[in-house]
Amino acid sequence: MWSVESTLGAMQGNKHAYFGALFLGQDEILAHTFTGALHRWRLESEVWMPRLTLKGHFGEVTDLDWDQHEGALISSSLD
Repeated sequence: MWSVESTLGAMQGNKHAYFGALFLGQDEILAHTFTGALHRWRLESEVWMPRLTLKGHFGEVTDLDWDQHEGALISSSLD
């Protein structure tokens, strides 16, 4: 039997449009949609809570990296 232990909550209309995701350690997830939006969740007291994300690129993102020591997401774009 399969049962769900937790979910990421409301996904703001993107339930079929997530393009990829990255686990940031064991308690954080960063996902991006087909339209370029970023969504981030952090596990707090056994509940996945939405967190603030980046906004600003209008052109194609060419590279993305996570600095786990500083807790920073670094991106570059053609814009």
